[in-house]
Amino acid sequence: MSKARILIVEDEGVIALDIEHHLSVAGHNVVGIANSGEKALERAMTLRPDLILMDIVIKGDMDGIETARRIRARLDVPILFLTAFSDEATIARAGTTAAHGYLLKPFRPDELRAALVMALQKHAIERQLLESEARFRSAFDHAAIGMVLVSTTGEFVRANQAAGAIFGTAGHAMPGGDLVAWSHAEDREALREQLAHLATTDARPLHREHRFVSAAGETIWTLLSLSPVRDPWDHMLHVIAQIQDISDRKRAEARLAHLAHHDALTGLPNRSHLIDWLNNALVTADRRGTELAVAFIDLDGFKLVNDTLGHRAGDCVLETVGARLRGQVRASDIVARLGGDEFVMVLPDVSSPEDVGRVIEKCIRALSEPIPFEGHPLGIGASAGISLFPSDGSTAQSLLVSADRAMYRAKELGRNNYQFFTDAMTTRSVNRLSLERDLRRAFAREELSVVYEAVLRDGRSLTSVVASPRWEPDGATGMTQAEFAGVAERSGLAVPIGEWTLRAACAQVQAWRRAIDPDLRLRISLSSRQFLSPSLLGAIRRTLADTGLPADSLDLELPESSLAHDADRVTSVLDEFAALGIHLWLSGFAEGSWSLRAIRKLPLRGLKIGPDPASADAAGGFDAPLVEGIVALARCLGLEVACDGVVDERELDFLRGTGCSLLQGPLFGTALPAREFAAQALARTPVPAG
Repeated sequence: MSKARILIVEDEGVIALDIEHHLSVAGHNVVGIANSGEKALERAMTLRPDLILMDIVIKGDMDGIETARRIRARLDVPILFLTAFSDEATIARAGTTAAHGYLLKPFRPDELRAALVMALQKHAIERQLLESEARFRSAFDHAAIGMVLVSTTGEFVRANQAAGAIFGTAGHAMPGGDLVAWSHAEDREALREQLAHLATTDARPLHREHRFVSAAGETIWTLLSLSPVRDPWDHMLHVIAQIQDISDRKRAEARLAHLAHHDALTGLPNRSHLIDWLNNALVTADRRGTELAVAFIDLDGFKLVNDTLGHRAGDCVLETVGARLRGQVRASDIVARLGGDEFVMVLPDVSSPEDVGRVIEKCIRALSEPIPFEGHPLGIGASAGISLFPSDGSTAQSLLVSADRAMYRAKELGRNNYQFFTDAMTTRSVNRLSLERDLRRAFAREELSVVYEAVLRDGRSLTSVVASPRWEPDGATGMTQAEFAGVAERSGLAVPIGEWTLRAACAQVQAWRRAIDPDLRLRISLSSRQFLSPSLLGAIRRTLADTGLPADSLDLELPESSLAHDADRVTSVLDEFAALGIHLWLSGFAEGSWSLRAIRKLPLRGLKIGPDPASADAAGGFDAPLVEGIVALARCLGLEVACDGVVDERELDFLRGTGCSLLQGPLFGTALPAREFAAQALARTPVPAG
């Protein structure tokens, strides 16, 4: 035992000296002797001893017990009573001072030494515990997240201000009641079960997303962590709840999820949502043996309104059409906007074609009513095509195709009417087959060309070029990749045309890198079919090896829709691209159905977005909230954002302000053959093509 500084309070001098002697022999230092309560209090405050030996009967107005009480109120010092009194009343009074021992006279020296050791050790342990509690209390009270100490059944014991702020209590004070009572009604039972589970000896801390309801009645999404506090015998004493408010994150996720499945302008389900819903409805109809109708609706006269009165008028028309269509159908039906002025209605569990016709006729009449816009009535009409399950198709795609063909027949018959699909309408596909045949012949004869479009960083400096194929059918104007992509997909030419374009572009850009700009990059857009082709990776490796273009100078854009396949396969392919050093970009972001969590795991360099034909305002043709949300999300994920379709300075200023780093579009020049592109976009002397 270490040497202790001891104050003796004893009114009999002989006894005091005897105690001092024994303490000195034991190696302790007696710093003072007092014979009254007043002197004891004074010397305790002055000398600050490690321990006080206190007689109960002493001189002065205070006895030893009162003196001990006053000293303990001022100093954290252990007190050991030395007395001849053992009656219950005296012991009870002494106990109120939180003394560290009670030794009856007469006592032997070894009994005194033992009592001293126990008192000093007990005090040391108490001090350590108090310091530990103080550290815990400070960390608890000043934590940035909500911290709540609750009983084993959830009653509040202690809460910090951050928790009070989350619950919205007055002055951020500790909430009343218990953790379960403050929970959302749908989450209470789960919390009760988790609290009960924590009481089991093998339970570990629990983590979950949990909803609480604030004092103002608002739902609060939180990340809740529950950790048991146990005694040395593993019995649960309390539970520490860490509460992190994630309401903003949940709202952002909900907004992005809504945008991913709904049209931003009308709020109607988009194509992705429609297909999912229709597939489920077909399964139900097949199981029940009921009919289902699909109506494809295209607006008559919308282009005239949009071109003459501008996008704002067009937006007004589209919003009104969406609302009117929704108002004409049952709650069990769905109305979706595919894009532009195309809408689709799905009517499950229909009793007869005549009933479907009556519903669509009612919709057409509703759409023919004038639409008010800035004091002027706008007049449009609608043509609709109807297909029925199971007679006109058994899949979502076949029913949509059949309804689309019927809609074109309605337009041929004078517009503002509806037609049911018939087999005779398949003749309309003859022209498409002819176009596919012409494309196949043109590719075999090497009549396709590659054109290049500039991509500028911040709209100022050229950083890369986008290469795409162009086709000029006999007697027709040139068709861009986007215009004949559908024909290429149907004819099975998407993959070979893509590989040919890749090889030609790699060779051309590498020639420009050697002659003009060694940092120039090539950007290629892959179709879903090309991305999923087993030959793609090998073709890219051979092309890079043959042309000499470094892999880290190649940017590949893949549509988000291409990810809606085997997730493991998609991830494996992307990992192989990334291993080569190729930069991967996800185009059409927020138009597909992949989760943010899944996209975050992909080895992407950035996201690519384009304009929304339905949007117009300070952002031009871009949906400002969506673009700003995507850029913010990309920044959180460590990704860049590229933007296509920049038309004017207004859009350029908006996109620069959001932080979109790479820009392309008509504002910076159209897609050109290699020679013209080198002369204009690269602003150098002409460079030989190829």
